[in-house]
Amino acid sequence: MVAWVCNASDEYDGEPFSRALEKKAEQGDAESQLKLSKTYMFAKGVQRDYEKCAFWCKKAANQNLAEAQYGLGILYEHGQGVEQDPKKAAEWVQKAAEQGFDSAQSQLGYYYFTEMGVPRDLDKAIYWLRKASQQNDSGAMWLLGTLLIAQDMFKAKNEKGLKSRHDEALKWFKKSAEAGNPQGQSWLGSAYHSGEIVGKDIELAKKWLRKAAEQGDDTAKNLLNTIAEEETSKPK
Repeated sequence: MVAWVCNASDEYDGEPFSRALEKKAEQGDAESQLKLSKTYMFAKGVQRDYEKCAFWCKKAANQNLAEAQYGLGILYEHGQGVEQDPKKAAEWVQKAAEQGFDSAQSQLGYYYFTEMGVPRDLDKAIYWLRKASQQNDSGAMWLLGTLLIAQDMFKAKNEKGLKSRHDEALKWFKKSAEAGNPQGQSWLGSAYHSGEIVGKDIELAKKWLRKAAEQGDDTAKNLLNTIAEEETSKPK
């Protein structure tokens, strides 16, 4: 997923600020406008300035550049350089999603799930998350798996329908875990521990939970402790 909200740990290896880059942006080059926006976001060769970041990002977004549309949506979501506006966030993110930008598709799915600027709609959330997952977005894969199971619970499908949806959910959890997503790894480990939608396998559970725990996932850490307690309390 493309980073647009700046965190202390963020690393930006793109083009730093230069007068030449600024000149290209001023001449209307959309790619240069996006690059210039990022220099102000990540303070590369220039002081961080969220208003200038948003100004140049909007210039590029208005030229139909998908990443800029996505970035502008994220800026509206968090109120960085613009007044916070969830509705505008969703509008800009959707423009990028419709162009096939995977991070935007994943984000839009999340918006439909959480009612961020749009009414809650699990069908639309699943639609956009599936689009992003098909482009190998590991975060989208994890959330898609979660929502597929949740939708079955809400709609109370018959047993055959439940199994079919659970199989698809498991597929996306596995893909997410294999791609290194800690939430996907944690969920897959939990599934192998419980044995509810996949055969119970404690060794596989521990394998995936350890991978997630190594990335700081607290749920995985807690479940590993639970498994250790279960193994200790077993009769010898």
